[in-house]
Amino acid sequence: MINIGGELSTKGKNIKNKPWKIAIEKPFIERFNKTKEIQKIIEPGKLSVATSGDYHNYFKYNGTRFSHTISPKTGKPIDHNLVSVTVISENCITADALSTGLNVLGPEKGFALAEKMKIPVFMIIKTNTGFKELYTKQFKLFLKNNK
Repeated sequence: MINIGGELSTKGKNIKNKPWKIAIEKPFIERFNKTKEIQKIIEPGKLSVATSGDYHNYFKYNGTRFSHTISPKTGKPIDHNLVSVTVISENCITADALSTGLNVLGPEKGFALAEKMKIPVFMIIKTNTGFKELYTKQFKLFLKNNK
């Protein structure tokens, strides 16, 4: 397993001779109250994984939350309730580009594009009562031993 800045690739098996299992972090509402928890566990096999989101990198100004991700369409920080996008792909470059691009598009447009392109995608969306999971049928193949 190689992890460089949040994107990772796996090949072969771990030291226990078992397939690599990768945890997708559960988002937190406020970064100062964060506790690392697992949202889902996946087994990507010989593929690469990238997650994009803004629950780690943002700032608040006058009560408004600003994402570190900038929309190329508006030139402003993205402003929607999609907090995390995980993509599984053949290589890290593609996984990273797709996770960032789908994040910029937002939950509805991003998920529709992922389904149309048959991309293994897992999204975590903030709701008024917590978080909602959404994933493509291609992603479901990688989910292992989850609640």
